[in-house]
Amino acid sequence: MPAEKSIYHPNPAISQNAYISSFEEYQKFYQESLDNPAEFWSRVAKQFHWETPADPEKFLKYNFNISKGPISIKWMEGASTNPVLQPPRSQC
Repeated sequence: MPAEKSIYHPNPAISQNAYISSFEEYQKFYQESLDNPAEFWSRVAKQFHWETPADPEKFLKYNFNISKGPISIKWMEGASTNPVLQPPRSQC
C-alpha cells in the first residue's frame, strides 16, 4: 500500500453531467447530511414515488445513548414505495 494517497479526477465530460459534479459539491452535500439529516434526506426522498409517504414526525428517530435504552436508528417509519415505479434519474 503506497504511503501517499492518490487522487483520481474523473473525465470532465463525464463529471459535468453527474448528479454531483465536483468534490466540493460532494463535501457540501455531505456536511448538510450531517448537520441536518432529516431535512437533507427528506429532500432526497421527494425525488421518489411513495405509496405511503413518510410522516415528517417519524422521518428520523435515533438513540445512540445506551443509558437511554437500546441503540437504534429508524428512518421513514411507516413509509412504503415500489422501486419499479421510480422515475429515471434524468427526470429527478
